[in-house]
Amino acid sequence: MFELTAVEPPWRLAYRILGPHSILLPGGAFDISRHGSGSLFRASIRYRFGRLTQLLFNRRMSALRRHMREEGKQLKHLVESGAPADGDR
Repeated sequence: MFELTAVEPPWRLAYRILGPHSILLPGGAFDISRHGSGSLFRASIRYRFGRLTQLLFNRRMSALRRHMREEGKQLKHLVESGAPADGDR
């Protein structure tokens, strides 16, 4: 679950993660900015890592980074192709 902490359409959406995961991942944001003749989309996650936590969860965090890259590529494809989202079909 999450709670929205900032909504600035159409440029920014920030959120706070609720529950036990918030200990390590307190929140994140989606930002869109103008970039040349197009737009730049950035998804970010805040980590709360000390040295011990980083050592213990390094593999899991690598998997999360891979997942975020894949999601970004899929989102880019959807936006550029004009394909409808699943809920729009």
